[in-house]
Order: sequence, then C-alpha cells, then structure tokens
Amino acid sequence: MKIKIIGILICMLVAISGFASANINLENSTDSNEESLSFSKYFYIANMEPIDPEEYNFDFEIISFAIIIGNGEINRLKPGEMIRLHGPMFGIIINNFHIGIISDWSIIG
Repeated sequence: MKIKIIGILICMLVAISGFASANINLENSTDSNEESLSFSKYFYIANMEPIDPEEYNFDFEIISFAIIIGNGEINRLKPGEMIRLHGPMFGIIINNFHIGIISDWSIIG
C-alpha cells in the first residue's frame, strides 16, 4: 500500500512539473516581435467557389461563410465578398467547402 502511495505522489510531482514548464514555455512564446509576425500563417475554413473556374487562380467568391484565423485575429467574411488567397500551403476542397493554410489573403471585391 505504501508503494502505491509513493508511486502516485511521484506521478503527481512529474505531472505538476510538466504543466509548470509548459506554462513557462507558453508565456515565453507569446512574446512576439515584428519579424515573426511577417511570416505568419492563416488558417481558413470557407464555403466558396472560384470566380473563373476555367482559369487556375486563387480568386474566390464567398457562397455562405468564410472564417480566416491568424495573426491574432479572427476575420468573418460575408456571402458575396470576393477574396484572393496568396501562397497556399495546404488545403482540402470538397464541393466548394475549403479548409486550409495560407500565407496571406486579401479582399478583391
């Protein structure tokens, strides 16, 4: 019985020290400077269709919604707005439903 109690205490000690070090690392990583912000990435989830489907470009019209998260902001776009995605890094497209990571974006209309 004493061995189980000692084992539980050691496990709790390791877990608490792990949480403490994780919090310290998070506090240090939230200190941002201008250089790190210029290379930020954006995560987007949207229901949108290409403006010109015959041409291979990254101009889209929002069908029902678009949410772009990155650089400390959450941007929600309305239906009918047109956006351009710059530097796509990863994306999944299923029937005009997009999920992905991009380097930048802009509103074109």
